[in-house]
Order: sequence, then C-alpha cells, then structure tokens
Amino acid sequence: MVDIGEGVDPSVLGQHVALEPGVPCKSCAECLHGRYNLCPEVVFFATPPVDGAICEFVAIDAAFAHAVPAGLSHEQAAMAEAVSVGVWAARKAQISAGDRVLVTGAGPIGLLAAQVARAFGASSVTVTDLSQFRLDTAQQLGLDAQLANEPLTRDYDVLLECSGSQAALSTGMQALARASRVVLVGMGADTVAINVPLIQGHEITITGTFRYANTYPLALQLIASGAVNVDKVITHRFGIKDAEAALTLSHTEPESLKAIVLPQA
Repeated sequence: MVDIGEGVDPSVLGQHVALEPGVPCKSCAECLHGRYNLCPEVVFFATPPVDGAICEFVAIDAAFAHAVPAGLSHEQAAMAEAVSVGVWAARKAQISAGDRVLVTGAGPIGLLAAQVARAFGASSVTVTDLSQFRLDTAQQLGLDAQLANEPLTRDYDVLLECSGSQAALSTGMQALARASRVVLVGMGADTVAINVPLIQGHEITITGTFRYANTYPLALQLIASGAVNVDKVITHRFGIKDAEAALTLSHTEPESLKAIVLPQA
C-alpha cells in the first residue's frame, strides 16, 4: 500500500495487501445480510463499465485491502482471489470432515477448489478433466485424478462442477450418493439439462456461486499454511505490455493454467 485516503489508519502505509476486487454498497439488503457478493451496486474490477486492475496503481476501499500473512510473495497473495472462489464453493457445498468430493474440471479454479475441499476435511477429492497435463498437475498436488471420459465408480457426497460442461455435470451427478450437494462453479452454456428424477429420488441439492463474500482472510491463510499450493497453478508470467497475451493464453498454449501479469515488468 503506497498511499491512503482520508480516514484511513496511516499505519497501513507500506503494508503488503491483497485486493478483493469487488466493493459493494454496504447498505442494501444483500450487504446487510452479509451476502455482499450479491449486491446489485457492487463495483467490481474488469466488470463493465468498471476498468480492470492491469495497471501499476489502483485505488480501493481500505476494507477490501486485506493484510497478507508474513512470508507470502506478491504472486501468492494475488492468488487469494482465485482461492476465494474455491472457499466460497466449499462453503456453499457445506463440505466437512469425511465428505467424498468430485471436482469436474482441472483448470485453475478446479485445482484450487479441490485443494480447498481437502483443507475443509474431505476424505477424498477426485478431479476429472480431458487434459492429461492438468490431471498430472492434480496428481502433483496430491489429488486423485482421472480422465473425464472414464467411468466414475465411487459415490460422492459433493460435486463441484468447475468446467461449465454439460457432459461433466451429467456424468458427475450420476456418480453422486443420496442427499448429496452440487455446486455450479464453472461458467459455460447458459442452460443445461438436469435429470429431475435423479434429483428428486436422491434428494440432491443444487446451487450456484457468484464470486464470494468474506473469504479473503481464510484464502490467504490457506495459502500461507501450505494447505493450498498456488505455485503449481501459476504456469506463465507476462509484463504489463503483454497483458492481452496473458488473457488469451488458454487459446494459444494448451499446457497452461494461471497467468500472472507483473505491473512493473
């Protein structure tokens, strides 16, 4: 933190912080209920008409500049945003000790959400994908991994659908135990088909996620403790002049996960 506005404690100057990119109005019904991720007036970096944060300096409400635990690098702290998606998904799924968790989609969010699920106490976490590179990364992170087109033989208590794929959702739901929970995390098609008899007969609960709320402190602690390894998920780095290449990396490099843009580079 290099400068502060009126009313901000001056002792925070020079502090290493992670910026939560969405600042809500703090006064609407959603904010007052603690669901500030659903605030209709939220100002979120890179959501039009709000500019993104790929620049050397940005200004943000002090309440959303979270102190970073000692020992974390700037790159690791920046990953608190993606880890927060996993934390919110785990909370929505009510993951607890002993749960068997299936994560469909081994992209950056899937790999981080899977590690969060394990940190929440899941007894097993299986990640599926069609990319062998991504599955190899999952195994390096200590997760069970299998190709998405192979049959699932275990009954899972939780499905975190992180691919946005109709096929992944349908296949994953067929592998669920009774009274299981499904959280839709990945963004793909606007509409998907749902097996209603399966949902009714097994009393499966389905919910979605929209960003996150009150997750940053825990996300930073999970990274600092080593419970969530973000270093394996960062595969490429770009200078600020090459931000476009960073944003389109997945279209040009199949063996890629998360790209970091370095503002000073």
